[in-house]
Amino acid sequence: MWSEQAKLIGDGAIGAAQQGGAVSLSGDGNTALIGGYLDNSKTGAAWVFTRNGAAWTQSRKLVGTGATGNADQGYSVALSADGTTAAIGGPTDNALAGATWVWTRDGTNWTQAAKLRGVGAIGNAQQGSSVAISLDGSRIIVGALADNKYAGAAWVFVRSSAGVWTEGPSKLIGSGTAGNAEQGAATALSADGSTAIVGGYFDNGELGAAWGTLCLGDNRFAVSAEWQTSDGKSGQGQGVQLTSDTGYFTFFSASNVEVVVKVLNACGLNSKYWVFAGGLTNVNVVLTVRDTVTGSTKIYTNPQGTPYQPIQDTDAFATCSAHGSSLTTSLQAPLPAIAVQPTPEPRPVATCTQNATTLCLSNGRFAVTSTWQTDDGKSGTGQAFPITADTGTFSFFSANNVEVIVKVLDACSTNAGRWVFAGGLTNVHVVLTVRDTATGSVKTYTNPLDTPFQPIQDTSAFGCN
Repeated sequence: MWSEQAKLIGDGAIGAAQQGGAVSLSGDGNTALIGGYLDNSKTGAAWVFTRNGAAWTQSRKLVGTGATGNADQGYSVALSADGTTAAIGGPTDNALAGATWVWTRDGTNWTQAAKLRGVGAIGNAQQGSSVAISLDGSRIIVGALADNKYAGAAWVFVRSSAGVWTEGPSKLIGSGTAGNAEQGAATALSADGSTAIVGGYFDNGELGAAWGTLCLGDNRFAVSAEWQTSDGKSGQGQGVQLTSDTGYFTFFSASNVEVVVKVLNACGLNSKYWVFAGGLTNVNVVLTVRDTVTGSTKIYTNPQGTPYQPIQDTDAFATCSAHGSSLTTSLQAPLPAIAVQPTPEPRPVATCTQNATTLCLSNGRFAVTSTWQTDDGKSGTGQAFPITADTGTFSFFSANNVEVIVKVLDACSTNAGRWVFAGGLTNVHVVLTVRDTATGSVKTYTNPLDTPFQPIQDTSAFGCN
């Protein structure tokens, strides 16, 4: 049961401040940040309160220096999990250019750390329309809903170990907009700051949309996905980070994983950045990968009604920088197609046991394992990492090298069968084994050596007995 603990009104307000127009809490709920953007004739401010037991006390009124004109500071606010870093947006600073002020706390003392404004704005962008911050306070995303005549955009800023804030990756603009979307009206970051979502409520005649962006390749590449079904339904994929170079997108719902993508730094091999993707879907997908350093963009399209074709683009971006690290991998040229074949049914096993090499999918009924082999004879067993109740990944070579994604779906209400879907980011020899622990039935799927992992969409894999 919820009960009111306090009504917080900051001291030192000048005029009708409209405190409470934006609010944020620390992870433990003991620090509150409250924006009042009309304070002092639209200069704006934010108030910090801390809790001790059930008592709330004002800690500080924050008004950033370096504003030009009436900045509306406090129009948006965000607080790190530990309550020591605050981001305060002021979208009308400098004649609607906008800016964001960053404050840090040491003990009880608050100090202005930076005033942030992203480069590449078009017109009066109103940066600071929204702000969000990562769990540790090291990354901030700033929305600018009026950029480029209200198309909108967002910028991400990163704090170095020395406490210096720099822009990177640069300006984020979602693709597939219809009209002036006002992207950046709302923003959010994942806990580690590697996944961003940007809202644009005026997209497509005020229908609105949100763009989920993955930051891959050590946060240099912004990756987004759009989908459309055969009956005209469409949407933006929601990105989830797996490793520094790999993530996946969900369509339709947050638990429905459909596409996995990887951006690799292969500057040590062919002076390029590589893009790999695999999928579990057959809808129309537009995957957009943008190098935020150079602005170069690659777009990959999967046609409607086509099992998601593997992307293994080893010439994607010829934009290597001096600090790129070398990559060693087992990638060879494409040859024939995948083989799908049933294998004899072993004696039934009662339940699936999840372990380092086994995924237990479809609510734990199906045990899924994988093995791999390269052209030079190296081989191993895939390391299993569950994502949802029906989906997981396998890593080859090392735990952070995601190579195959697999899903087992209970479609008994649709076609009296259980389905197996898989996609991959590899072209080594792969044997994927799926075992029904209730009946003992087994299906084995083999990807030949030197073949980009072909999509598996087996809608007659297992019966419903």
